[in-house]
Amino acid sequence: MTKQEEIREGIRRLIDGCYNARNPDYPKLIAFQPMKFLNEIMPYLHSQGVVIKVDGELPSSPFIEESGDNNGFIVGRDFMLRAGYTAVIPLIKESK
Repeated sequence: MTKQEEIREGIRRLIDGCYNARNPDYPKLIAFQPMKFLNEIMPYLHSQGVVIKVDGELPSSPFIEESGDNNGFIVGRDFMLRAGYTAVIPLIKESK
């Protein structure tokens, strides 16, 4: 099973668990509890390593040689961009 299929299956289980058993006023109606689902989906996705892709650039050179030559860093950054590296942030902000 791929990671995407595992996440899809986990979401399906969460959705199934967000239906309450019965409403006493409407015994045949099974209602979906959207707030319960929302409270459970974010921690689940975070636990699966889901991140948010953000617009941004790779950082500038952490150093500049005395000669002003930091071409190696620039070339490395270009290779990373072409390889598909991107900036991401966690889905849930970690508390310190």
